[in-house]
Amino acid sequence: MPEDDTKEESSTTEELTDDDNSPVEEPSVITEAKATADRIEKANETSAELLKKQEELAARDALGGKSQAGDVEPKEEETPADYANKILSGGLNEPRKKE
Repeated sequence: MPEDDTKEESSTTEELTDDDNSPVEEPSVITEAKATADRIEKANETSAELLKKQEELAARDALGGKSQAGDVEPKEEETPADYANKILSGGLNEPRKKE
């Protein structure tokens, strides 16, 4: 029975091997850091390209007359003559708009 225990232990401590039975080293911290740095650089390049496209679209929208805030309705100003006509026609229930 003790032999079975040693077989299980030896199978868990085996080193990883490549196809040609040479030991495969686990990636070192430096190798992982370099791979991560490469991924970050690629992501930064992609972000820079997307930012450039967004700037171009924003410039086209601005030059095309589009605005981000939307349309603003102009305020109607009531002239004294309009106000006098409203009073004379019986429109006293609505107070005069002050600006």
